[in-house]
Amino acid sequence: MKKIQKIWRNIVFRDAPYEPALGCDIRSFENTHHLQLPEDYIDFLLKVNGAINVRFDNCTFTKTEHGSEVYRLSVLYPLFDPWGRHVSEHRSFETVPKGFVKFGHDNITRPLMICCKKKDYGKIFYNYDHSFNSNPSKISPCANSFLEFMNSLLPNPNRDLIDEMVTYGNPGDLEIYLEKENLHKVLFESKYAGPSTITSFAVSAGNLEMVKACIARGAATDYLLCAAVEFSQPDIVEYLLDLGIDVNQRDFEGKTPMDLIRPTKYRQQIRELLTSRGGRESNML
Repeated sequence: MKKIQKIWRNIVFRDAPYEPALGCDIRSFENTHHLQLPEDYIDFLLKVNGAINVRFDNCTFTKTEHGSEVYRLSVLYPLFDPWGRHVSEHRSFETVPKGFVKFGHDNITRPLMICCKKKDYGKIFYNYDHSFNSNPSKISPCANSFLEFMNSLLPNPNRDLIDEMVTYGNPGDLEIYLEKENLHKVLFESKYAGPSTITSFAVSAGNLEMVKACIARGAATDYLLCAAVEFSQPDIVEYLLDLGIDVNQRDFEGKTPMDLIRPTKYRQQIRELLTSRGGRESNML
């Protein structure tokens, strides 16, 4: 999908490729689910309707009353995807209580929800439970409205530099950046940043040389093979397999790379790379 920039309430979304939602679609969704979406969220859907790679534009923004932290907003779902499906309904690992609607997730796919029940109507909640269950004790409010939530996001001054570097940069650019910013741990070690590391960004951009440079500098390889498969990067998949990375490594949802193969022109090539090294779907292990 082509990158399309959109602006809503002075907030810039650099990668918002979906068509704006239609009023009839919103009403149909509300009628189907017997709820009413808040006006500020409806306004967002009518003008922007979802965004991806949001992590490049926003950084840590809040702590819940339980002390857990939403590390980075990663994705804002469109009301419906290009195939007419409500995106959050097809993310079965992100179950939420009745009366809540998922509108996005953080950098490790923990869902963000908007409450459509009379009590707490319009408030934003965060599910900080890694098991993605709908236990009400595992969700916590983090904003009084969708607009307040979006306005609380902090701009990341390094975003343009990081985006350009992982897409077009070379190992020399990486060395300069790391020395200047002194961010080695935050950008490399998965225990600090989950999958949202310079290395994983380079994987998604298909920059093999940058991936090699990051790993040579000691970057963690957790989840990288899963990311390479999910972003349909066969050259990076082959490189990681040659490094000896477990062909059946699991991501945060417990999925293996074989589960994550997408219907792109590289599908068969990636499938053959994985199966030749013993790759299996998670339900076969």
